[in-house]
Amino acid sequence: MAAKWASVVNHIMNIHVHENPLFPVCSHPRLDAEGRLKVWVQNVLDSKVAEELIRILQSASVMRGVKKMSPIHQTSSVENFHMVINHFSPKMMAYSYQSMLCRFYLAAMYYNENAGRDQRKKTDGTKRWKISFPRSKGGDYVLQKVLDNPTHEYVNNLLIEMTKLALAGNKDR
Repeated sequence: MAAKWASVVNHIMNIHVHENPLFPVCSHPRLDAEGRLKVWVQNVLDSKVAEELIRILQSASVMRGVKKMSPIHQTSSVENFHMVINHFSPKMMAYSYQSMLCRFYLAAMYYNENAGRDQRKKTDGTKRWKISFPRSKGGDYVLQKVLDNPTHEYVNNLLIEMTKLALAGNKDR
C-alpha cells in the first residue's frame, strides 16, 4: 500500500511511468482516450503547489496511516453488516439474550449469503446503475450499482437442519 500511495504524486502530475519497481506503470487505462479533458497538476517540481502536495502526501504521518490500510477490506462492508443487524433486531425493541443471539445468527447468515451479490445486467448484457442523491453529498448525485435480488437459501438450510434435529430427538426418547 505504501509503494502504491507513493506513486500518487506522479500520477496526479500525469506521470504514468514510475521508478518504483513494484508499480512501474499505472494499471488503469488511459483516462483521456475518449477525448475527455483532464486537468493535471503541472510537473514543475520547484513550484509551490507541487512542493506542498508532495509534503502533504508523503509526510511521515500519512505514510504511517497508509501502511495500516488494508487493500481489500474497507469499512463499507462493516457498515452494511450493521445495517443488516439493525434490520433483524431494531434498536427500538428490547429482546432477551437468547432472542438477540438468534437474531444476530440470522443476520450473519443473511449477510454471508448476500454480501457478494453480482451487479444486475440489462437484457443486452450491460451492467445496471442507479442515481442516488444522498444527504451527505449536499444534493449532488452518486452512481450506485444495481445488485441482483437477495437470496434466502439459508432459511431452507435452517429448516432442513431443524427437521433433522427434531427427528433425531424423537428417536432418542
